[in-house]
Amino acid sequence: MKRLCFFSQVASAAISAGHSFVFTVAQSGKLDVQVVKLMRAMMRGEAYQRDPSGGKGKALTNEQVQRYWRIAPCHLEIRIRRLKMMQRHLREPKRHVQMNACMFGTFVFECAQINLRGTPTEFAHPWLVQFYKDVEYLHCIDEGASLLEYIHDRCNLWTLIRDKEAVDMSCSIDMTQLRNVFFSVRIPPPGYGPPPGLDPPSSNGAEVEANTFEFKCNLRVGEGVCGAGFTTHRALISHMVHTKNETHGIRKFARFITRTNQCVHCRSVFNSREAAQNHTAEAERRGVCPTSRSKRDEG
Repeated sequence: MKRLCFFSQVASAAISAGHSFVFTVAQSGKLDVQVVKLMRAMMRGEAYQRDPSGGKGKALTNEQVQRYWRIAPCHLEIRIRRLKMMQRHLREPKRHVQMNACMFGTFVFECAQINLRGTPTEFAHPWLVQFYKDVEYLHCIDEGASLLEYIHDRCNLWTLIRDKEAVDMSCSIDMTQLRNVFFSVRIPPPGYGPPPGLDPPSSNGAEVEANTFEFKCNLRVGEGVCGAGFTTHRALISHMVHTKNETHGIRKFARFITRTNQCVHCRSVFNSREAAQNHTAEAERRGVCPTSRSKRDEG
């Protein structure tokens, strides 16, 4: 439900009527930046890859965030809309005479827009060049590849707009398959084996023994010691402070007792709990509340 509301209210609004304009890669990229920024906000701090060793995680890329929410990039959604629009124009040319004339026609005072090979010339207007790139992008899907093979053997765009068979082939393509190509995963066919030299290392010896870790956790857990090993001191400290199962850990006492955005000593209210925790920790360290300058209660 959250994804549906976001797609209808945010993602669709970002590309509304975008298929009527000529967008460059940089311009559509700016739209993606703003949309992905809101996607990250919906993930509430989970837009990163956790480090298995307990170290600092790595932020997800924009493409990974889009795949997580299954919302295609703006340039792809706009391209799908443009191709669907052109399908309607080619399917019913009599109802779109003016549009087809502007796209493929030439005024007497203009240079040729399409050469004899059926490709845009250097004088072609931006919308025609963009349409040609959209058609060439159809090689990603099977039906599109068949269409491109058919028109490339003839006169490209001239064939697409004049040949009835080419028109039928183009109008029968489901353009939303381009979105599925973006979200698809590559799965090897049954019986596939890596070529020589690319065999993955065997599990024998690939696993790191526990005694090879330089830094180990010596905190007690239940009746024994944790004993978790890490390759860096930073990862060990992160493990000691925050454990996934919260069975043990070292936290500053001031941060533990400050559960809200209010100082437990002077009752000062801050904008966030983190600010109150920092304030209380400083009071514990100095012995004096930084705000009221009054001695904290030792009892």
